[in-house]
Amino acid sequence: MMLNRMIQSCHSGRSHYKPKERQVKLWPGGGTLRATRGRQTQSPEGDSQLTQDNGGNYSLRIHLEDFEGGQRYAEYKNFRVADEKDHYRLAFGAYAGTAGDALSGSFQVGVSEWASHQGMKFSTYDRDNDNYKGNCAQEDEGGWWFNKCHSANLNGLYYPSGHYSAVTDNGVVWYTWRGWWYSLKTSVMKLRPTDFKIDPADDPNAVNRGPPS
Repeated sequence: MMLNRMIQSCHSGRSHYKPKERQVKLWPGGGTLRATRGRQTQSPEGDSQLTQDNGGNYSLRIHLEDFEGGQRYAEYKNFRVADEKDHYRLAFGAYAGTAGDALSGSFQVGVSEWASHQGMKFSTYDRDNDNYKGNCAQEDEGGWWFNKCHSANLNGLYYPSGHYSAVTDNGVVWYTWRGWWYSLKTSVMKLRPTDFKIDPADDPNAVNRGPPS
């Protein structure tokens, strides 16, 4: 089922949002963007940190795991997050990996117009920077680089059985792997310089790794 909020009207006028019970905060500083979301100020549910040196090019590698033990990854070259003045706008380059290119929305004709995360600003409950007539961060209960709204959302709600049903696709979603109605068990976002070289002896994925000395 494709949840295209660009054309549907059933998502307006909801009454079940409780944004005061959750919050998303951004702490910029020293090239670091930290986003923390939680049910209460005193007890955050989780946090993630994106660190970027504006003087270089970085690659983003996303590791995903489902509840059946499956694992996939997605890697994007030239990953960048803008500064606070530009609302932490997201930019990324070419995709490689096994999870599918959910960030660009190019997996199906017509989807990128409303689901691509390229060039999107970071939205929170109280800072609605998306392209949707409503507030994606409120509807999906977490901060993210929403469009109208998403085909990837790694700040979604954790559903312990993976499969879920809700008014919106508010789980930990990577559409090109498990679809909108499956909330992933694990997601990890890692950054490193694009020209970073790994010693084959230290690379667990190396195919032609020699015997240990």
